[in-house]
Amino acid sequence: MSIQESVLGSYAGYIAGFIWIIAIIVSGAAVALSFGGYFSSILNIASPEVIAALLILILAIINYFGVKHSARLATILITINIAILILFAVAGIFFVKLSNFTPFFPKGISGMLASSAFIFFAYTGFARVTMLGEEIEEPKRTIPRAIILSITILR
Repeated sequence: MSIQESVLGSYAGYIAGFIWIIAIIVSGAAVALSFGGYFSSILNIASPEVIAALLILILAIINYFGVKHSARLATILITINIAILILFAVAGIFFVKLSNFTPFFPKGISGMLASSAFIFFAYTGFARVTMLGEEIEEPKRTIPRAIILSITILR
């Protein structure tokens, strides 16, 4: 009997897993449609849905060939993302007005830290920690520690 079955039962675990998969599919479709919209506006193409479907197909094919290829693509995309962020930071440094930074923390440092933590967990969620269970050593020991540490750091 797994940990999930002992707490909620197999039916509840099935429902939770099914809802999780649906959420991944919906969020993936939203990201693909957003990418298709951006790409079609750059190239003046009238059909972002076709671009979104092509993106999903290409990523599915890459995923089919294995984790090694998916990890390589993820590394390339993250490198491109970081390069673009650095480009924006370097280009934007010339347009900084110090008068826009007063007051710098209107709700204080604690307000800034609390809002940063909420944004972080709203984006990533605690489930990301549990998704790594197959890739880490001793997941029964490591995953609960990671969740408890993330909750402790949040407070």
